Order: sequence, then C-alpha cells, then structure tokens
Amino acid sequence: MRLDTEALQSLEQYVGFTRGDLESLREFSVLAKPRLGDVVEDFYAAIEQHPQAHKALTGGAEQVARLKETLNAWLIGVLTAERDQSYLDKNARIGRVHVRIELPQEYMFTAMNRIRCGLMQIAFDTVPAPQVHTLILALQRALDLELAIMLETYRQDMDARGRASARLATIGQLAATIGHELRNPLGVIDSSLFLMKKSAANDTVDRGAFDKHAARIESQTRLCTQIINNLLDLARDRPPRIRRHELRTTVDAAVALSGLPRTAVQLELADALTVDADPTDLAHVLSNLLLNAWQAQHDEPKVWLAAHEVSGGTSIKVSDAGPGIPEADWERVFDALYTTKAKGTGLGLALCRRVLESHRGDIRVVPSDAGATLEMFLPTHAASPTLAKE
Repeated sequence: MRLDTEALQSLEQYVGFTRGDLESLREFSVLAKPRLGDVVEDFYAAIEQHPQAHKALTGGAEQVARLKETLNAWLIGVLTAERDQSYLDKNARIGRVHVRIELPQEYMFTAMNRIRCGLMQIAFDTVPAPQVHTLILALQRALDLELAIMLETYRQDMDARGRASARLATIGQLAATIGHELRNPLGVIDSSLFLMKKSAANDTVDRGAFDKHAARIESQTRLCTQIINNLLDLARDRPPRIRRHELRTTVDAAVALSGLPRTAVQLELADALTVDADPTDLAHVLSNLLLNAWQAQHDEPKVWLAAHEVSGGTSIKVSDAGPGIPEADWERVFDALYTTKAKGTGLGLALCRRVLESHRGDIRVVPSDAGATLEMFLPTHAASPTLAKE
C-alpha cells in the first residue's frame, strides 16, 4: 500500500469511516480537549514503567516533554483534522519517527489501545448516553485508520531493509558470476598471446595459426566488452532519450551490433513503421534478443523479427527455431543473473526489461508451438504502459 489519498480512501471505505464520523469526532473534541492531557500523561507513565518500551526514549526529560506536546497535537488531529494528503503525510512522519527510534512494532498496538481506552473513557464521562454509541464507533474507526497509517511505515522500513539485503546478496552473486564469465575469455586470450609470442620468438610464424589466435583474441575481447557493457547498462539510471524514428533504421543497426550474418535474420516490417523510443537503447535491446535467439539454435540457425502497429503502440516479436523456453521460466528469464544457458551472465534479458520499462513498455514470452518468441511492446506518446494484446 502506498501512502497516498487513494490508499487512505480505500482504508476509510474498508473500516466504514464516514463524513458523519468526522463530524461526531469534531463535536466531541470540544468536550475532550480539556482532558487530553490526562491521556498523554497516562500514556507516558505506562512507558516509564515498561523497560522495553522505555528503551526507545534516549533523550531524557526534554525529549519526553516534546513527545508529550506532539502526542497532544496528534490527538487533536485525530478528532478534528480533514483526512487529506497533508494529514496523511504528517501522520506518516510520526510513524517514521517510531521506526527511527526503533520502537518495537508490537508496542504500536498496545500504545494505540492505551489511547483508545483513554478517549473512550472521556466519551463515557462527557457524552450523553443516546449519542455515546455512535461516537465510540467513530473513535474506533478513526484509530484503526491511524494504526494502519503508522504500521505502513514499519512495512516500508521492512521492505527497504529487505531490498538492501537482496542488493547485497545480488552484488555478491554478481561478482562471482562476472568473475567466472570473464576468467574464461581472459584465459583464452592469455594462452593465445603466449603461443603467438612463442611462435614469434622462434622466428617460425605460421600465418594461419597466427591469424587463428588473433581471431580468438578478438572474439574473446568482444565477449568481455559485451559482459562489461551489459553490466554497466543494467546499473545505469539514465532516462531514455525518446524520439519518433523509423524502426527499420534501428533494426538494421541492431543486426550489425549483434554481429550476426544479415542473411540469418528474416525481417517482416514496413519501411515506414515508426516508434517512439531511444534509438540507441532500442538497438541494444534488439541486438540482445537477436543474439539470444541465434545462440539458442545449432544447425543453420535462423531468426525472425516481425513488427507492426497494435492498439496503443508497436509490437516487435523476435522468434527462433530452438528448443523454446519452459513455461515455468517465462517470468524468471527476465531476472538478473538467471540464465538457462550452460554459459552466460543472465544480464541480457534483465537489461531488455529494464530498458522497456523505462520506455513505459514491456516484454514477455509468447506461447509458441516451436522455438521461442519474445514480444516487446513500445507505446505511443499517450498510450498506456501495458503490454498490448492483439
């Protein structure tokens, strides 16, 4: 749940908090304000008596005095404030303070119950019997909303900690994967250089063998460069420079970038077809998809690229005649470091998805009878950022 007015309205609807409840609370506030100090004092007296809860208070008497003023103001807000974005932001900040001082989450429930009981006692003491039932229900709904807002800050903190932990784990896995993938081509380069130097030192240069080792060095250097470029592209946070251009030009650039034979890629797209995209980013994505499709096959590999307009944008499909992608892997193949290849970093398709999402587009595996088909969707300027269905 995001902390916004839409989420708040959804919660209000769920607990049944209405405009009538707010009016009841505002009428009650006139009677309650003179006694809110008692609720505040009772609240902090309970904290003083509980060692675990008291641990969160490290600033001494001055901090407690400030917190008492804040609690009193918050209670007035519960009874009188309009439920809008500024109110939501203010109460979310209170929740984040509780997170920052590391107040255990369970004390949020018990603390709210302490306040609930205090306000209900004031209601029973000051409100006539015919109206008190309606008021108690309004109080219950209002305080449930407050608890949901503050507990959401704990959930956000847990999510942030989880993401940080996942990032650290990913960095470790990434370091191991990249180190392994770079070690292989560097080993080939090292051995080829050794043999070339040995041949040159003996003055017995075999031109065929020399060219063979030079070609190996060139191909392995290109592989290292591709791994590093994919890693840097995945890590970067540059917004795309989207402009309308002819797709055919970018497709031609992608074929050249992939290093595949032009005759191995069958194209099906109109010369006049245009897309709204960053040409450089799109060329990298397409070259990745073409190369993946090529590498998935063995004998006389062929790759097909088809593009056409669909509702809201452009569909681009890249297909091959390889073994296909198991349905269980349709989503996982887009995760960083996940790969179905015997060798590979698992960065290519993750990079493709990231680029497409930055364009407000999407990419998915399309069910097919043979081979694998991946479909990209690029929206036009005012289109919805979801994958178009034909």
